Amino acid sequence: MYKQQSDIIPKNNSGLISLYIHISLICSRLKWEYNISEMCISTNSPPLENFSGVVKKMFQFDILSLVFITLILLGAIPNLFYSSGYLPHIQRKVHYQLHYFAFIISMLGVVTAGNSLVFLFFWELMSLTSWQLILTEVKDKETIKAARFYFLMTHFGFVFLLLFFLITTNGNLSIGFADMKSIVASFTYPTLLFFMLVFGFLSKAGAIPFHVWLPYAHPAAP
Repeated sequence: MYKQQSDIIPKNNSGLISLYIHISLICSRLKWEYNISEMCISTNSPPLENFSGVVKKMFQFDILSLVFITLILLGAIPNLFYSSGYLPHIQRKVHYQLHYFAFIISMLGVVTAGNSLVFLFFWELMSLTSWQLILTEVKDKETIKAARFYFLMTHFGFVFLLLFFLITTNGNLSIGFADMKSIVASFTYPTLLFFMLVFGFLSKAGAIPFHVWLPYAHPAAP
């Protein structure tokens, strides 16, 4: 194990602690708890109906989302069988399993998000869990460099996505995607919005010319 692992993922699972701190900061910054509380208090319905209303506002299930859910599961389920043979060969088994399942959940959350607030939350969770997966086995300095590079590139894209959604929702990130159409249609510089999406999505996907992190991160990841 590389001795300087502590510069980015100290011992005693502080990497996991930093992951939770990142998520907490995102929730606070995007007023996650405030919006959930507001949705729950704003109705006098029974608790079960209350919860159902919150879920419907946070997530949407249509044909397109079901297609993506199927594609994600088609990759995740076979990988579970592979992982059963892979786990005995790594030391940080709990670290790998925890972040792997959180990564799968985050991908499912992204494709079923009902508004930009939920989308950004799961998008960031997806970035942070995959970053921690790269650090499952820190063998040398190059692994740490790969993780840092990946972290920077994914958050480079996140900034553009955040700006896009702040503009297209007029700062109200809890409105549904359908309600964003009129705001987008009236925006003076639609090309600017297009390039925000390009930078945001392609940097995460590793598409040309934002693929520079791929040769470093993929060999280091489990």
